[in-house]
Amino acid sequence: MLDYRILKAFHLGLVQDDQARGMPDFIEPEPIVPPALAGMPALMPRLADLAALDARQTVAVLASLNQQVQAGEVPWLAALLRSDRPERVARHLRSRLVIDMAGTGPCFFRFFDPRVLVQLPWMLAPAQLAWLFGPVQAFHVCLHQAWHTIERPAVEAAPHLALTPEQSFALVHVQPMNEVLAGLEGLDIDGRIRLGRAVMGHFRTARDLGLRTLPDRKAFARHALAVHADFYRHDQVQACLRAMDDQDDHPYVAATQALDDEDWSRIHTDMSRTGEQHGR
Repeated sequence: MLDYRILKAFHLGLVQDDQARGMPDFIEPEPIVPPALAGMPALMPRLADLAALDARQTVAVLASLNQQVQAGEVPWLAALLRSDRPERVARHLRSRLVIDMAGTGPCFFRFFDPRVLVQLPWMLAPAQLAWLFGPVQAFHVCLHQAWHTIERPAVEAAPHLALTPEQSFALVHVQPMNEVLAGLEGLDIDGRIRLGRAVMGHFRTARDLGLRTLPDRKAFARHALAVHADFYRHDQVQACLRAMDDQDDHPYVAATQALDDEDWSRIHTDMSRTGEQHGR
């Protein structure tokens, strides 16, 4: 539950886009639209000045957010922001919405999505995270009906983001990672972070095995979570990997369609036996 004290400790609020349901009429957030993304304003975040709300309005905001969270809905406010320089926040965040990915080029960075924000502390170095936060001292976000604070690291910010190829790979795969996590029940925030790291590791393994498409990598990660982390070492799966046909749109998905529930159960049993990585 979000309480009055916590809400008043944060000066600003981020609305993810213009589809926010349940936002009180008196909230008039400022769109944050960088020039490079001027053609897609509906997808841009909006910044609300929470410090300007009177006591009645603050209570109404609190009630609307708690009602949505209790109902299992996504709250209309994506994040609360704490800053001692609130006048600089909008300009700063606007400058962070487009970043250069190694090997890809400029990309829209949805860092303001709570599903992304909670994963960034392990994807970025502290100085890079400080570069992203800038004048924002903390983000307070809601996931899985619980609120979670991400603090700005107490280090000097990097002058530039300067992503490594592996960091770029991770950020490009954040959306596919969240699609894999969306199918899992009973997650809390810590569980989401832990499994997010695991899924990213499975994406890297899939890449190293030659799986090029996102549907293939997502299918691979789902198998790793459901069957066994090293399931791909099993003889039956190795045979599928060798049988992949580049003429298929998604070779891994096509090659593993021959495996039924009984096969996957056997693979799980075999791989769970100590020292029997190849199902023998």
